[in-house]
Amino acid sequence: MHAKLYLKNDSVVEGYLHNYFVVGGYMVSRTFHEPCSNDSVMRINSFEKLFGKDRKYSNNDIDSMITWKDAAPQYIMKWEPQSAIFSYGNQEPIASDHPVMLKIAYQGKNVTGYIINHRMFGYKCLYKTKDMSYAKAYFNIEKKLSERRRKTMLEEFGNYPEMEKYIMKLDKKSMKANPFAILEVLDSVIERQ
Repeated sequence: MHAKLYLKNDSVVEGYLHNYFVVGGYMVSRTFHEPCSNDSVMRINSFEKLFGKDRKYSNNDIDSMITWKDAAPQYIMKWEPQSAIFSYGNQEPIASDHPVMLKIAYQGKNVTGYIINHRMFGYKCLYKTKDMSYAKAYFNIEKKLSERRRKTMLEEFGNYPEMEKYIMKLDKKSMKANPFAILEVLDSVIERQ
């Protein structure tokens, strides 16, 4: 995974991302070469030297990052470091103790949607409005929309009464197909306020 880091000191670092995580399964495991929720630093290697050491950059010092695969440079992913809460609704907060590098999956006028792998909870969808100081989880893309999750989404978006009708009509297939459609609705609700 090729990466370009835009640091807060206005410098730019380019190289290959050496962050990765492994997802184990029955007799099979897969390695993903991208940041996960545990990573507090981005590890970059230029591969100019065969055994060159990775350069490490704290998420605190990064403004944003873009990544792409050399085989498909037209598919660029943008990442932002954010404080994150991985619990749903009004549950006891499970927060990161460092900014987490979150992949942007939806960008609206008032809401940004993110995705990240959490080693304990799987791939989480998070959102952040302009007035929030952290990104907040609302769905796991590896799970189905259950009535329990619907209840936590009603809690999560309770400050926006217009969202209740939309959430109650959500079906499992549409949520699985596009878990960020709910953020498009939230974005338009905030826009009308």
